[in-house]
Amino acid sequence: MRAPGSDSPNARTRRTWAGCLPVAALVAAGAAAADSTFEPRISVGASYVDNIDLASPEEASDEEFVLLLLPGFKYDLQSPRLNINADYTLQALFYTGDSDRNESYNQFDGTATAALVQDYFFLEATGIATQQVIDPSRPVNGSDNIFDTGGNMSDAVTATLAPYFKHHFGQTIAEARYSQGFVNFSGEDSSGNILEDTQQRRVYASWETDPEQPQRFTWKAFYDAQQADYEISPTFRYDQANVELGYAVSRSIRLLATGGYESDLITDSTDGGLDEAFYGGGLELTLGQQHRLRAVAGHRFYGDSYEFAYHYDGRMLKLDGQYADGPMTAAQELALSPLSNNPNPGPISGHDLSRLSSEVYIRKYFNASARLVGRRTTIELRMTDYKRRYLSLDTQDHTTEVGLTFDRKLSSRTDLAAGATWRDFEGRDGESSKDMSYTLGFTRRMTASIIGTLKLSRVERTGNVSRYDVDWIMLSVQKTF
Repeated sequence: MRAPGSDSPNARTRRTWAGCLPVAALVAAGAAAADSTFEPRISVGASYVDNIDLASPEEASDEEFVLLLLPGFKYDLQSPRLNINADYTLQALFYTGDSDRNESYNQFDGTATAALVQDYFFLEATGIATQQVIDPSRPVNGSDNIFDTGGNMSDAVTATLAPYFKHHFGQTIAEARYSQGFVNFSGEDSSGNILEDTQQRRVYASWETDPEQPQRFTWKAFYDAQQADYEISPTFRYDQANVELGYAVSRSIRLLATGGYESDLITDSTDGGLDEAFYGGGLELTLGQQHRLRAVAGHRFYGDSYEFAYHYDGRMLKLDGQYADGPMTAAQELALSPLSNNPNPGPISGHDLSRLSSEVYIRKYFNASARLVGRRTTIELRMTDYKRRYLSLDTQDHTTEVGLTFDRKLSSRTDLAAGATWRDFEGRDGESSKDMSYTLGFTRRMTASIIGTLKLSRVERTGNVSRYDVDWIMLSVQKTF
């Protein structure tokens, strides 16, 4: 293993801007091509925390006052040949009691797509800079990033450049895509080993009937080859060739059959190839614009496999649910779409889901939400169940989360937001933790461009690795230019 070490703030900043460069290049190329919106902003704030080190009840806890400075911008450009969306925030934290804790974080999310030859050839660039928890059984930061977690958080920077061909041929769509990118982490795992960076490559080709043009008989064929090269760990390779057939037995019901070959990662996760056959069957149900359901069950190299997606859009009630499983690595989970037939496998958040490592696992992800939307009030109940079954040791990490949020418009200029979240983590080595978190916030629009926010938060954790309670209050003002 490489000798443990840590990155300087300048090194982290260089990696962050490296992740932004593909998007920035297309921004510069298209700046004069169409009207665009550039919205700079700055936020200043202060927070009081009663347990900055997340000490256990048996230990002495330190309180701290934290000053926050968050400059950022949002950029949007839409034109026939170039579309860009980019958002960046620099979060600078100043600890009044101990300046050695002072820290800064970069958060960036950007996508740019250029039509090199209209309706045929395109170039897509994506970049992400964020922070991810290394080991969720140890003390963890929330979205505010203000706690001292003893190094249990990594900067994560990823960038991908993908030229691709996409064209309509009659009632069919053909696509061929090659993507090249990287994922860089900072920090060390719980054993003191440096988190490994990766180089990502992907080749994807598909041909299918146009889903926007209703047809009785539909089909889709695709080939997907992925490779991740690590600094130390063995290369990860996975290939899949798939054919899906659909037949509409009525205006609302379509039967599905899918099958093909894929790599058997249990036998070898470094060689790729089309070793193992897989198959599945299911249906799609569409009832007007409100109800949409897709359900598929089958068998893959790791056993039974399922796919599920449901959406209901009523006047006041909104329901969404989805489940997908497939092989994955932590770096791919940040940089690539999950390996599944499901085109919308659900968002992934680095916070508290599972550990960062180079190991190959089977990702089983379920997410559901129910929203009641009124004229002034929105109530949402959400649930996530996320499993990683590691192939090398046949062990798993399991995270379950249930949350309830309440948003109320108190007046034309004042909003209230309250929430409670329960999270349970069961680790592969027997570690476990249970978190209960609460938030209560008020937002006041002082002028058209100035917003003030007051937020009170609490987290209660129990577990066999870390236990703590922490309360904090944050007051901030944001100015948009």
